[in-house]
Amino acid sequence: MANGLSDPLHALLVLCALAALLGVCARFVAAPGTAAVCWFFLNGFAVPPQGELTWQGYPDAGRLVFLMVAALLGTVIARLVNARSAYRRITPDGDRDAGS
Repeated sequence: MANGLSDPLHALLVLCALAALLGVCARFVAAPGTAAVCWFFLNGFAVPPQGELTWQGYPDAGRLVFLMVAALLGTVIARLVNARSAYRRITPDGDRDAGS
């Protein structure tokens, strides 16, 4: 693996999962930074030549889009889970109990 991977798809999928996991604990404004850091790891270690940051045009733009969507998806899932748990904490008969 001295020259990186011939097909970095597996590394991209793992880093997308990592971006989604990091997105669960972050805010929406952190998604671009999370995607950029994951892209740096992908480009520096998984895409040949290893250790050099290069821009290959459309392939790298697509990878950044995938990583950004994964980070945003993780954040959206966390927000939905938090909203659902907050909704469940509300009692359905709260108004009737307040008048007693």
